[in-house]
Amino acid sequence: MENQGKGSDNVRDLDIREVNIEKLRDIREVIIDGSLDKEEKRRDFIRQIENPCLYRQGEYIVSLKFADTDVTLEERLLEYLERSEGEEAPWELLH
Repeated sequence: MENQGKGSDNVRDLDIREVNIEKLRDIREVIIDGSLDKEEKRRDFIRQIENPCLYRQGEYIVSLKFADTDVTLEERLLEYLERSEGEEAPWELLH
């Protein structure tokens, strides 16, 4: 199975050992334009990373899973961004 993880509804069931790492976006290559407003920065990040639940960081595959399946990824990301506002975080450009 050569899955790149884009748009998969079954990410939580995905075995990352079967994912082709070369087809995943590397988060280190995502560049956010600081002139964009908050919402546009978020959209630009999602557009560039393609699948925020499954991407790579160098030689590692990152797979995000949430226990509460009634909450959407967008809701989780917004919750995280709101909680981390004012903190030093890799996401600081998205604030």
